[in-house]
Formats: sequence, structure tokens, C-alpha cells
Amino acid sequence: MTITEPYRRTAATPGATVPFQSHTFTFLADAADTGGQVALLDITAVRGDEPPPHTHTREDEGFLVLEGDATFWCDGDELAAPAGTFVWLPRCREHGFRIETPTARFLVVITPAGNEVAFREFAGVEEPDIEAMIAFDASLGVSYREP
Repeated sequence: MTITEPYRRTAATPGATVPFQSHTFTFLADAADTGGQVALLDITAVRGDEPPPHTHTREDEGFLVLEGDATFWCDGDELAAPAGTFVWLPRCREHGFRIETPTARFLVVITPAGNEVAFREFAGVEEPDIEAMIAFDASLGVSYREP
């Protein structure tokens, strides 16, 4: 499906900004907006609540670090990412990140779109059911490293 009409969305658009665990996610574009081509999120994340190492089988992710510092890794390669750095994480490669400052802000592109529904599914839940999150992510082609 191709979307042929322009649209605009800001953080102030109703429903665009949601809490996700200790973070704040703003959905600037999602699959419904772009015909599944791309999702764009503005994320303010808190150190210590980063996702565990994981692998996407269906989409690539790009992170533009807007504020703060982070360290990304992808299949063993470590990538320092201070503010102003763009990091590309290809699908089918295990990756993750660590926030080095108290908070960091990222502009995240997901292509193709679709995986962002996991964040909406569990938004606003104070004590998420980790097993349910892992199962939902698995339905989207995302797997986590065994502890």
C-alpha cells in the first residue's frame, strides 16, 4: 500500500507521545502513516532500562543520537555514539545499546515499519509482563539472547 496524502504529527498530537517503561516514546510516523515503509520515533530513554541484546529478522533500525551519549554494539562491534552520531543496525544481527548519561534522546527509524506496534502494545504499563513482551516480540520476528 502506498500512502499518497501528506500528513503531519508532533509530540503534541493526541496519542503521539506515550510512556514506555521508564522512557517516553513519540510516534512521528508508523506503518499506517507510511504504507508500512518506515516508522519514525523520538525516544527519550533512561540509563539502566535499556533492552537486552536482541535480533530483528524483519527490519533494520537507525538511531540518531540527539542528546546524551550511548554505546551501541552489533555482533561484537562496539560503537561509541555521542550526541550527533547516527548508528545503523542491520536486521539479522544481534545488537543493543547502553546509555552512558542519565538520559539520552534518539530519533529512531525502523524500516520497514511494523515492529513499532510492540511499543504501543505495552505503553503505559508500569509493571510489564516480560514473558508476554518476549512472546509478542517473537510474533514480530524479534528474539532475545538467552540469559
